[in-house]
Amino acid sequence: MNRFLLPLIVCLSLSALAQSPVPVSTAIVAPGVIHRQYTLPGPNTLDVLEIDLKNPFLAIETYKPNGLTKTTVQAAANDRENHRVIGAINGDFFNTDPGWPVGNHIMNGKPVLCVSSQHSALAITSLGKPLMEKFSFSGKIIARDGSALTIQNVNNPRTATNTVLFTSFKGATTGTDDTGIECALRLVSPAWMANDTMKFVVTSKSSAGGTAIPVNGAVISSGASAAAFLTSSVAVTDTVRIIIGYAQSSAKLTQIIAGNGRLVRVGVNVGLSQGSAETGVDFAVAQNPRTAVGMNADSTKLYFCTVDGRLASSVGMSFDEIGAFLVSINVTNAFNFDGGGSTTMVVRGQVVNTPSDPGGERAVGNSLQVISIAATGSLAWLNIVEDRADVYPGSTFQFHAEGRDQFFSPLALPSGVAWNADANIGTIDAAGKFTSNNVIDSGWVRVRYNSITDSARVVVHTTTGVGGTIGMPYEYELGQNYPNPFNPSTRLMFSLASANRVTLRLYDVLGRTVAMLIDGVREAGRYECEWNATGAPSGVYFYELHAGNFTAVKRLVLQK
Repeated sequence: MNRFLLPLIVCLSLSALAQSPVPVSTAIVAPGVIHRQYTLPGPNTLDVLEIDLKNPFLAIETYKPNGLTKTTVQAAANDRENHRVIGAINGDFFNTDPGWPVGNHIMNGKPVLCVSSQHSALAITSLGKPLMEKFSFSGKIIARDGSALTIQNVNNPRTATNTVLFTSFKGATTGTDDTGIECALRLVSPAWMANDTMKFVVTSKSSAGGTAIPVNGAVISSGASAAAFLTSSVAVTDTVRIIIGYAQSSAKLTQIIAGNGRLVRVGVNVGLSQGSAETGVDFAVAQNPRTAVGMNADSTKLYFCTVDGRLASSVGMSFDEIGAFLVSINVTNAFNFDGGGSTTMVVRGQVVNTPSDPGGERAVGNSLQVISIAATGSLAWLNIVEDRADVYPGSTFQFHAEGRDQFFSPLALPSGVAWNADANIGTIDAAGKFTSNNVIDSGWVRVRYNSITDSARVVVHTTTGVGGTIGMPYEYELGQNYPNPFNPSTRLMFSLASANRVTLRLYDVLGRTVAMLIDGVREAGRYECEWNATGAPSGVYFYELHAGNFTAVKRLVLQK
């Protein structure tokens, strides 16, 4: 059985949100990080990543790629030894050219975009504490003589009347013309930090425009009518001070990422009031795929949340609906990130929700990530990927094992890993290939390395179950297809507790029927059928079993 992925299957009533909803699956993906999936009436499928900020190995970071890239790509780009990206969600709303976020964004203390925004945002202090507020930028450069000039924004276009700070997120140069004054600056403070005074040395001064932006520095640029301060008060080799300020907090800030639409404030669902006032009523009341971030009352836990939408299996939620869900899982403050086709949750490099775009995951402007700074350890867990195999007498089945260290980080399996199977059901070789005996029976296969072990259930039976083991109980169940992902064919298993009219339907992410595999009466027993997807495009599909009052849906992935 799976030792560190702990599934729990439940049924939820229509009053699920009146109490604490029960997840349909729970998985510990790192110490202090738990992934839960919920299925609620609607229907709606939600994924929640609960992050314990008291864990000293965990940190929260924002990420800004060059242009627009998928959340999985952003997670992979930020992943390295001692800096593993455990999970990520898509972030702020963005423009498509050149792919900038709409609201304030600070990445590891360094400003990506600073504006006088009134959008809800998450900030992380230098002590790792989360804050939620409508952060509005107010910058300042202080010259050697103590005189000061207001900085209107960071990395937005310069006009004739304003002063802008450009960082390397802008690109190689400022891209300005020759109508103003610009000074290149080298950072001499230990690190970038918002809401703190940082020191810079002026390395050049020019009216030519298009100044090169130092990687570990910035360029201060004033338009023609605002250039007097840089002309008279700032000289090359001077040390100047710059403040990237946010009056909404006195704390030093390492991260800021914005969204649009407050959902929960001090434990109260405010999606219809404050959320709709921020985004517009039509957007707030629409049932859409959504991404949200929340925190608990004492700011020790952060929650990444997505709800799938525009799918037959999950219709999406309004602000009021997702706000009610977040309150039900003890979130006391939360706001809405970009949603729609952008809605994506990544756990350990894999997308765990179902994006609504037919092509799958959408490229986005930035992301919010949970990072583990723990070093890679030694093997502590083994997991057989397939929890159960249903096979025919004399057939084969390929099992797969994976290893994890004490921080649940993936590890390559060491030499010496051994497989074994109960003798009554068959044999298994050193590569995990199981061959069943010519019997109708059940038992276990195991993988072991020293004292570390895991097991999986094997059931050897006939197709209809008529000749199954005497006394073996049947139940209504829809198994996970295998293999999954697959190309081009996969097998689907289900069982019936009694005779019923049965339909087994395959459909795509838009709810369009792709194939009707079974439509007719079947006796009690276990069944297996095959779907050959030759000619179908790669992507996410669903298969849905109806038998009497029993209904179940599972996801399968075709990868060509």
